[in-house]
Amino acid sequence: MKKFFISLLAIIMPLCLFAQNFNSSLRQYTGKKGFYPQQEDAAYLKGMVPERDGKVVFSETISVPGKTKDQIYAAAAGWATLRFTANSARGEWDHPDFFKNTEYAQVRSANKESGSITCQGAEEMVFRSAALIKDYCNITYTVDLDIKDGAVNFTMKSIQYVYLGSASEHMTAEEYITDAECFTKKGTLRKPFAKFRVRTIDLKYDLVKELTKALQ
Repeated sequence: MKKFFISLLAIIMPLCLFAQNFNSSLRQYTGKKGFYPQQEDAAYLKGMVPERDGKVVFSETISVPGKTKDQIYAAAAGWATLRFTANSARGEWDHPDFFKNTEYAQVRSANKESGSITCQGAEEMVFRSAALIKDYCNITYTVDLDIKDGAVNFTMKSIQYVYLGSASEHMTAEEYITDAECFTKKGTLRKPFAKFRVRTIDLKYDLVKELTKALQ
């Protein structure tokens, strides 16, 4: 019996240490204790997943004062080529700049004259990872960049997930991260949906942040 408890502790202790480190790194990133935000976590609550004609569509205009359309296009195209290269990765999963692309990631089209770039995002979205545990899905999405003098219009849409559990499950953003699907009648986030909503909003934020930095 004593040997059993020693063996059990040997399994539990690393998991506890992982949870502590996981929550610490996540707090540093989002200011949260986990993927289930409380009412005060405004970044993930109602109204933060916009819809257009019944579809989830994130959009934002990035201002680049003093730069021409051609200058912005060159910088945006360089960023897109690096960010959406198939089978590429950067950083560690629990840091905000992490990504691990699948073979489907690519720049689908780029037209300097019109100032338009369309990218196919396809990557792992990790919720939790440890020696014996990896909770994640594959996410695909489209990023459209509409470039003009002094600005870029960023759009992220067509978001889908393949959850890689005991049986692969295909889901759309409309089914999983909208206000209607994610919140109870009391206005609290449903836990099965929250991690998808949080990670997707974070991904959009990170893409805009990376692109903004590349355009400076």
